Amino acid sequence: MTDTALTQIKAREQLLAWRKRHRATQYDAGRICGIGRTRISLFENAHILLSPAELLRMQRSLREADLAEFFRLGAELAEVSA
Repeated sequence: MTDTALTQIKAREQLLAWRKRHRATQYDAGRICGIGRTRISLFENAHILLSPAELLRMQRSLREADLAEFFRLGAELAEVSA
């Protein structure tokens, strides 16, 4: 298996894990990543490969969304404990 194939598989697993963790739809993931819902669906089902630029954008967007959620929850906890 090539590096490209392994990268695509890892990215697909990350996307699915993120969607499961956040109970997000393909539409939600696509909106956050700037990739259409149809492309997200095709990618998740291994019908297409995303370009390197799309993969990078998707990974960065999901990581930023996770950080935003982390800080939002931290702020809520600070308010509750104050």
